[in-house]
Amino acid sequence: PLPNPIRLAGECALLDVLSHGRFTVGVGLGYRDVEYAGCNVRRAVRAPMTEELVQVRKLAWKDKPVTFKGRHWTFENVDVYPKPLQKDGPPVWIAGYVDASVDRAARLGDGFIMDGGTDSKSFGASGYNRDIYWRVQDMVDRYKAALAKHGKRYEDQEFAMTMGGFISERGADDAWDQVKESYMFTRRTYGSWYGLPPAEYADWYPDKMTEEELSARRSEIMLGTPEELADNLRRLRSIVGERLHVMFRVKYPGVPHDRVSKAIRLLGQVRDLLQDPVNV
Repeated sequence: PLPNPIRLAGECALLDVLSHGRFTVGVGLGYRDVEYAGCNVRRAVRAPMTEELVQVRKLAWKDKPVTFKGRHWTFENVDVYPKPLQKDGPPVWIAGYVDASVDRAARLGDGFIMDGGTDSKSFGASGYNRDIYWRVQDMVDRYKAALAKHGKRYEDQEFAMTMGGFISERGADDAWDQVKESYMFTRRTYGSWYGLPPAEYADWYPDKMTEEELSARRSEIMLGTPEELADNLRRLRSIVGERLHVMFRVKYPGVPHDRVSKAIRLLGQVRDLLQDPVNV
């Protein structure tokens, strides 16, 4: 909800032209008070502002001027250029986890984005994530129900998810050793952003945590060899279907660039394994 929807529509269209019609837009509400304050936007109106942003942007990609009257944005006969290469404009995938955001994605979007990295519902209360496969199944079921309510088919939509992890040819133990300090730094940071009491995350350091606590944290991200990650992603695909898109994060603060670069190259091996018809 932070940018002007007309300007954003033009920027997205330009990116679609530059990428030869391969651009996809991801939309999320955000949640940090400082971000809204920095853009002079009230957090309380973020949901309706986001919906208007999506509606205006789609109008701007059509072959006629934009006329729109909403609660937060009004435009009269505004021409927006360039126009995107994709016929109906770039697909719009909408992120979220509460029922209202799932409904918004079903009603206004071309796909849904799930945060597989931070389990917002659980993390905000306990600081921990729930099982990823359970969460994905739950979200797929909720998204299917929302689509059906709006007369749409799940098979026509895209399902994307963010995922954190690391890859090592030596296995999950080595992958965890390479990122555990950095991963826990991100947990402390998100703990502060989610408003957890500082005492709650003061000891979220690997050398201060019990084996049980470390094991729980380790289970929150996907670790292993390319073959092991491919197996895990096949399991996710069996839940979501063939229209699954995974945005896999291997860059964590403090992990050396050469290790991150190697993990990215190993991600290429994961992709190849998933595309191999023998291993599908």
